[in-house]
Amino acid sequence: MWAALLMNGLITVVLTLLLYTSGFFVIFTPLPLAYLFVKRGKVVAGVVAVLTFLALVLLYQVPFKLTMMPMTAFEPALEAKQVTVLGSIYLFYFLWIGFNLGVTSRQKWDVEKTFLYLVAAAILVPGLVMILAFQNAGWSFLEEMRLSFSTVVDRMVSVQKDAGMSGEEVYFLQKYKDDIVKDAINLMPSLWVGFLIVALSVNISFLRRLCLQERLLGLIFPAWVEFPFWRLKEGLVWAPIAVAALYFGNIYLFQKDIIEVVCLNALIVFAVIYFLQGLAITSFFLRVKLGPNSMLRLALYFLIFLFIQFFGVIILALGIFDFWFDFRKLKKQKQ
Repeated sequence: MWAALLMNGLITVVLTLLLYTSGFFVIFTPLPLAYLFVKRGKVVAGVVAVLTFLALVLLYQVPFKLTMMPMTAFEPALEAKQVTVLGSIYLFYFLWIGFNLGVTSRQKWDVEKTFLYLVAAAILVPGLVMILAFQNAGWSFLEEMRLSFSTVVDRMVSVQKDAGMSGEEVYFLQKYKDDIVKDAINLMPSLWVGFLIVALSVNISFLRRLCLQERLLGLIFPAWVEFPFWRLKEGLVWAPIAVAALYFGNIYLFQKDIIEVVCLNALIVFAVIYFLQGLAITSFFLRVKLGPNSMLRLALYFLIFLFIQFFGVIILALGIFDFWFDFRKLKKQKQ
């Protein structure tokens, strides 16, 4: 028993760190810990999370530079100590998500309540940790973010110059660098929440698949419906409409920057939510027409995400207009 626990813990630590340093697959970082929580419980998951965090801190202290470590891209705008602190908080953020995925997986909550809890937990606790860390070190969060984004834009300019891109594109980035950095900081809350919602959705989807293979699916998220049959509550459709009305009203009446920023952030978050509902509708019809295990269905998913700029607008529109047209006829079935 102890040998199996040690092996499971070691595999979880290694997989978590590999995903965390992988770049593109960093979104899956919470998955190993969430799976361990489901199989072994919160005590084992908590101990493994602490060991994973300590292992990362040690990796940041190696004498040679590890370029694959998160946050190292912001050097030299950030000092080595700042990179270590931000990188550690970033991993804590994912570990906290994984642990809370395990916690909520055993609750008889619906999809909306589960996501509301997970989003709030992932923002409040890591956010508080970041604020305390920056205050203790005497750093200004907004100033550090401004320097970091400015460094990223400078590197984009450098890469485009090396690639022989046209002078107009390089000139645009150089001329409007301050505006780009300002907009990135203003929209950072919604980008953070949007990324979080997507990360939660992807990790829950894979967690359910893993548990299905282990015959544990009935033990996690017991009140949930399958994704193709998920539908937002009726009243939520008026929230983005009200925010959009406030946004356009501000353009002509109030003309307040703070109202514009708040509305834009809210609209981006709503766009992510309704995109997921549109994706559920798409999944429903692909499943009906092609079957649940069709390779053609998987190929169409790949095609959708390959041309996401085109299909994304269509899927988002499906998610919004489903409240009026009920494309899957789920309201009739419920009645």
